[in-house]
Amino acid sequence: MASFRQAVVTHSKANGKLLTEDFLSSAEQGIKIPLRLAYRAKKLIAVHSQDDLVESYKFIPSLLSSFADKNSPSIADYTASDMGHFVRAFVLPSVSHHAAPALQKIVGVEVIPCTCPDYKGYVVLLLGQDGNFQPQIIAFGLVPEPSAENVEWFITRAQRGFSFDEVPVVCTFLYPGVVDGVRRALPTVTIRFCIKSLVEALNQDKSVAKLGPAELLVWELHFQETEAGFVQTMHQLEQVNESAAAYLRELDPTHWTSYKGQLSSTRYYKWSSTSYTTGMHGAITTDGCDEAPFDLLYSYLTRMMELTFAKSTLAGQLLAASTILTPGAQHVYSDEVNESLQYTTRPSDDLLAYVWKSGARPKANFRVHLGDGTCTCSSMYQLGIPCRHFIAAARHFGQDQLILNHFGSIYKADTYVAAFHKARIEMPLESDLSKDESLLPAAAVVDGRTSSSKAKKTKAPDLNSRKDKVAKTLPPPSTTTSAPSTLVLSSDSATNTTDMDMISAMSMGLAIPGLTPPMMQQYPIPPHSYLHEMHMHMTHHQQHQQQQQTNPPPSSAPNGFSMV
Repeated sequence: MASFRQAVVTHSKANGKLLTEDFLSSAEQGIKIPLRLAYRAKKLIAVHSQDDLVESYKFIPSLLSSFADKNSPSIADYTASDMGHFVRAFVLPSVSHHAAPALQKIVGVEVIPCTCPDYKGYVVLLLGQDGNFQPQIIAFGLVPEPSAENVEWFITRAQRGFSFDEVPVVCTFLYPGVVDGVRRALPTVTIRFCIKSLVEALNQDKSVAKLGPAELLVWELHFQETEAGFVQTMHQLEQVNESAAAYLRELDPTHWTSYKGQLSSTRYYKWSSTSYTTGMHGAITTDGCDEAPFDLLYSYLTRMMELTFAKSTLAGQLLAASTILTPGAQHVYSDEVNESLQYTTRPSDDLLAYVWKSGARPKANFRVHLGDGTCTCSSMYQLGIPCRHFIAAARHFGQDQLILNHFGSIYKADTYVAAFHKARIEMPLESDLSKDESLLPAAAVVDGRTSSSKAKKTKAPDLNSRKDKVAKTLPPPSTTTSAPSTLVLSSDSATNTTDMDMISAMSMGLAIPGLTPPMMQQYPIPPHSYLHEMHMHMTHHQQHQQQQQTNPPPSSAPNGFSMV
């Protein structure tokens, strides 16, 4: 029963409906299964699944409070509407606070739509990147829609455990409420646009021709380090996609171009998008989240626990090895050293030199000052790691020790060890959880109007009306709710229903002769075997009925079973 129910749920996620005709009419052994039988099984499973979903909301408060107690001083919060329906939740584990000194001074805000049929909210993530060039989930939350109000609520809670002082925020461009919400919570913050989402917004905007190969020009515009290079690339884009060029011209270039970023003293660490969209060890994707709120919260807490353990393990290895740099920083350093071999250095004085690529025409030189630890290229300052030009000059002067001195502290192994060694996240146990009967499911789940209540992805911003903003603020989440639908099982009975009770109920609901709970005690069994067993009993009974009708025994009573 349990495995069959799981198979139905899994199949529904993969195919968009509970049971397809192909799934219903065949099994692994090629045995035909009556559609009526399978649909009855599906109906009962769907009822119990909905009851489980409703009950799961009631455990959210104890999950969050227990997590905060076990991982003090974590920040965990949730809100409910005036009618008691779940609205949103937030978690920032204590390890994020301790990890801050080992993170690059920039964060990203990412939004992922939930694809669960019974929950159409969004996951909001606050993301960073450590000195080993690995992503860090700083905080996450669930919101009904990525409106300015909800994002502001998310950021204000993140401020309780994480400092945003002089930290730029890279925001997804697809949901205008993200930028507006961040600005509300952090009025003086420096905003950058995620280029990956900007490209997606261009492709979604009906007033803009599809980018196609021109997408590469958009990325090239972003990476241009000089205004002259930017203007030249923009001219190329105008030749192949005039509407896209006009769209980008309306944006404030300080929010998305690299050459403007070089004119400020703010470090962007070469971020082009949020660290989430550039990869999370392949463990998470931005395609969507197909779980209900309680399961989503638990899944993300588990993922954060696993990532923290991996970093703690690495910190222990670095401590034992007595290395200077993190593996990620060492890899970048090795690449820059190899590139530095292609450069020629000419000194101006004991500390000043000019460097250019050997054989290049014309000679594009870079000014390197060993005393200040500076180079006129953007890479060294923006990333906080000695560039190939600085390395070439330092080696020319025989000052190799200066190279390691100019690595940012976040890339040093001792900083990484201090932040992550023996760090851990503890998960609540089943015994730690209790039900809050006052918390009801999200309104869209209860009233069943998932198609109308779904927060649709927002169109690209109206750039003609607001050039320096992403778009108008999305409407705040509605707190109006409908009366709960009538459930088949009450909250108490749903909680106390055992698997054997469900088996018994299923056997009676299907009216399958001879299918009793003792026969099903060997579950879980594969779904096809379960259905095959039911089918065999039904076939045997039908054959027995036919024999009785053909040759009825003189004293036999009418058979009491019937298939309806």
